[in-house]
Amino acid sequence: MSLWVVGTDHHRASLDLRVKASMGGKLDELQALKDFSHHVFLSTCNRVEVYSSDPRGPSEFLARWKQEASLTTEEAKIFFSYEGEEALHHLFRVGASLESMVLGENQITGQVKRAYQRALDSSSLSAALHRGFQSSFRVAKRIKAETEISQFSISIPSVGLRLAEKVLGDLSRRVVGVAGLGEIGRLAAEHFAAVFPKRLLLYNRTQETAENLKLQLQSQGVEVEVVRDLDQLLSESDVLVSGMAATALKVEDWQLKLRNSSLQFILDLAVPPQIPPQLSERAFIYFVDDLKRISEENNKLRHQELIKAESIIEDELKRAWSQFEPLDVQQTLHLLSSKVDETRRIELEALRQRLGAVTEEDWKEIEKMSERLSSKILQDPMRELRSRLEGGVEKEGLIQAFRNFFGI
Repeated sequence: MSLWVVGTDHHRASLDLRVKASMGGKLDELQALKDFSHHVFLSTCNRVEVYSSDPRGPSEFLARWKQEASLTTEEAKIFFSYEGEEALHHLFRVGASLESMVLGENQITGQVKRAYQRALDSSSLSAALHRGFQSSFRVAKRIKAETEISQFSISIPSVGLRLAEKVLGDLSRRVVGVAGLGEIGRLAAEHFAAVFPKRLLLYNRTQETAENLKLQLQSQGVEVEVVRDLDQLLSESDVLVSGMAATALKVEDWQLKLRNSSLQFILDLAVPPQIPPQLSERAFIYFVDDLKRISEENNKLRHQELIKAESIIEDELKRAWSQFEPLDVQQTLHLLSSKVDETRRIELEALRQRLGAVTEEDWKEIEKMSERLSSKILQDPMRELRSRLEGGVEKEGLIQAFRNFFGI
């Protein structure tokens, strides 16, 4: 087994569970990470994943993770794991933003690169992880250059996010306010948090709901603030995302509240709409029906781009995975050689204790003899493994059987 991944994401787990799995944004403190020899951990607003090439595999790691993060059995069932080629395929999809909440968004590529760099800096990379992540960067670059996948969002919040970016540009320099944290408002807050705005302001009639969401998003590195009233949110926001129902505010009320505001873009996600269309004189306004029309059109166009992106991934996967097979063999032979050498050294030390006085010259001859003996013992099993692999047998099963036989 040269590569595996275990984790969970926004497709499977709520934000609450993702934060719990990330240990409140402190996944690097997970003791299991320190005990498993090679790993890259990826912790973002939308996913918590650990990639590794440690021979103990994902099941043992997840058991440790479950214990340290105090996950229940039911919560742990929401986690996925992939091994071998499937793990590499998953990494390619994640790095190319095909698994993102906002399809094609650029942030995930940077997050994956930072996770890789962190592992490189801490000497946690194996050859398999290095090769896998470098291949994923190449795949992401190709998909970005050869498709327009990022242009065609289909969920209502993601369409709204894309519109805001088209109108205002980079939102990392903008203040985004979300008013009303029901199901659609909360989902919108998660989408906008994923692009790391300058500040994310939250307003909700039930303050506790806003405070809980604030803590969860802050643990992922987002600058979040809960505001006490709607007036403050409107006065400080460049973008307003409203999920409020039945505001009872008239046109004049809105105009008064926005008199000194820098607000330039409004998304009204409520059904029926609550924000007067007359406000379009001072800001871009989009309603749910507008977003649905864009979503329906995008769905048709996105399908074509997804086919292109998947084709690129399959092409790159064949190319990349063929390079992993010799890595498996090399790692296996290295483990066997290391085990034999360790046994040789232990037995030599025990022999020296029993023999007592031995001249330095004689001891060097004994060491050389032990090295030659180890080398000759290893020749046949190593030759046999290579021969069988060249014969076209099922590679991963044979390598695993070989490791089990020698206890490596």
